[in-house]
Amino acid sequence: ALASALAATRCDIYTDVQGVFSADPAIVPTAKLLTSISAAEMLEMATSGAKVLHGRSVELAMAKNLPVRVLSSFAPGEGTLITPENDGPGLETHLVSGVTYSRDESRISLFELDASPDIASLLFSALAEQQINVDMMVQSTSGTADSNTLVFATARNHHQAAIDLLQQPKIARYYQRMETAKTMAKVSVIGLGLRSQTGMARIFFAALQKADIVMDVVATSELRISALIDETHVEPAVQALHFAYGLDRKT
Repeated sequence: ALASALAATRCDIYTDVQGVFSADPAIVPTAKLLTSISAAEMLEMATSGAKVLHGRSVELAMAKNLPVRVLSSFAPGEGTLITPENDGPGLETHLVSGVTYSRDESRISLFELDASPDIASLLFSALAEQQINVDMMVQSTSGTADSNTLVFATARNHHQAAIDLLQQPKIARYYQRMETAKTMAKVSVIGLGLRSQTGMARIFFAALQKADIVMDVVATSELRISALIDETHVEPAVQALHFAYGLDRKT
C-alpha cells in the first residue's frame, strides 16, 4: 500500500529468507530459489500455505500492477521478482512453480444427506453466517437417488464450531451420520502450466499414489491442484510432488 501511495515502480520486501522457493527447504532440501514468478501464482501459493508473503499484500500489488521483489535482509542475492503479468524472465521455464502445504485443516463428512439442492444451500449459508469458511468440498451419491455424501474441509480453529452448528436439530435432521477429523493438511501444486498442459493432474495423482498417501478431497483451480490428506503425511507428500514435477534443484 505504501509503495502504491508513493507511486513506486517496484516494491522490494526484505525478509528472513532469500526469496520464494519451489517448496519449503526444511522439507525439501533440494528446493529451488525462483528467480521470478507471476503474481497470480504467488497469490495461490500464499493462500495455500506459503509463508513468505501474506496473500493481501500480493492482491494489492496485483491491483496496482506493481512488481514486487522478495529479498533477504541477511544475505546478498537478487531474490525473487513477482511480476504482475503472467509472463516475464524465467516464467516460461517452469510449468509448475512450487509445492505448498497447510497444516491448518480439518475434515467433516456428512452421510446420507438429503439430495435436495436447497439443503446444500442451507448448510453452507449457515456456515457462512458463522464466519466458517469452507475450503474444499466433494459431493457424491450415496447409492440412492435421494441422498448424497458431502465431504468438506475447513480451518482447524473452526472445526468445533462447524460441528456444533451441524448438530443443531434444524440441520441434523437432513443427514444420518457425521464423521470428523481435526488433524488434516492440504498439499498443493501451483503453476501456469496447469491451465495449458495436459497430464498435469495425472502426475499429481500418480505421485501421491506411489507414496501410499490417501487423498480425502481434491480441489482444482486454473493454477492449482490441492488434496486434503492426513497431517502425518505432509513431508512425504511434498517431497513426492516436488520430485514428480521435476522441481528439484540440480546439484
